[in-house]
Amino acid sequence: MTLYRHFGSKDELIAECLRDTARDVEPFWQNIEAAYPADPMGKLHAWVRAVASYASMEEGGCDLLTAAFELPEPDHPARLVVETFKREQRDKLIALCREAGIIEAEGLADALGLLLEGARVNRRTVGPDGPSAHFVAIAEAVIASFSAAGKAREREAEGA
Repeated sequence: MTLYRHFGSKDELIAECLRDTARDVEPFWQNIEAAYPADPMGKLHAWVRAVASYASMEEGGCDLLTAAFELPEPDHPARLVVETFKREQRDKLIALCREAGIIEAEGLADALGLLLEGARVNRRTVGPDGPSAHFVAIAEAVIASFSAAGKAREREAEGA
C-alpha cells in the first residue's frame, strides 16, 4: 500500500524507476565534456568508445530499450519516459555532431544511434563475439564517412 500512496499505480512506479535510470546518464555526458573541453571531434570519438564500454552494452541491452519492447502501448507512462529520454539523447548527440563540424549532424547522429541500438540487440541475440564486437570500428568508419562527405561538399561550394 505504501507504494501506491506514492505512486498512483504500478505503471507510474515503473515510469519513475525509468526516470531514475535516465537521470543516471547525465554524468556520462559531463565526463565526455570534461575530458575533451576544447576538442569537439574528440568528444564525438569519446562518445563512441564510452557507449561501447558502457554497462548497458556489456549486459546486452538498455533498461529503457527493454522497457520499450515490454510496454508496447503508446500511452503507457513508462513508454512516454522512454520516448522522451531517447529524443533527449538524440538531441544531445546531434549537438555533439554539430559541434564537431559535421554538416549532416542529424544524419550522423541517427546513424550512430541506430548502430548502437542494433549493436545492443545483436549482442543480446548473438553474443559478445558477434558483429556487435566491431561497434567501435564501424562507428568510427561512419563518422569518417560523414566527415569526408562534409569536407567534399565544402570544397564543391568553394569552387562554385
